Amino acid sequence: MPVCKQQQHFGLVKVWEAGSGRLVQTLEGPEGAIEWVRWHPKGNVLLAGSDDMTMWMWLALTGAYMQMFAGHSGPVTDGRFSADGKVIVSVGGDEDCSLRVWNPKSGECVTTIAGFPFHEARKCTGQLLDRYAILIVFLELCVMHRNWF
Repeated sequence: MPVCKQQQHFGLVKVWEAGSGRLVQTLEGPEGAIEWVRWHPKGNVLLAGSDDMTMWMWLALTGAYMQMFAGHSGPVTDGRFSADGKVIVSVGGDEDCSLRVWNPKSGECVTTIAGFPFHEARKCTGQLLDRYAILIVFLELCVMHRNWF
């Protein structure tokens, strides 16, 4: 199902039916602009990050709000579900530059990686490879390789 983030209408995500083009749902959430949107691996759940330092999660077809994640001190520039959908990884931009691991059911941040030299990178993305490894990719100014484990 196609998804659109609307910058002119802060905090709105629209979901359309691909075959007919029919608007299925308008999801309301953050006070800031939507930075990105990701589907849960099993479908029907959407996760969106905002420049208001939060992430929001909804049931896409019903529009039901599920969870809001707060803790970054800058815009949430990237985020994604783990392959099994049981964990979320997010990256904060600007001065934040932390990587956070979240429990999607409780909204609790279970791990924060911050205070390392990768802060010099202006934009990075994180992905949970499995239960023990996090891949951090620097999109600009990669200054140091770091062994995390």
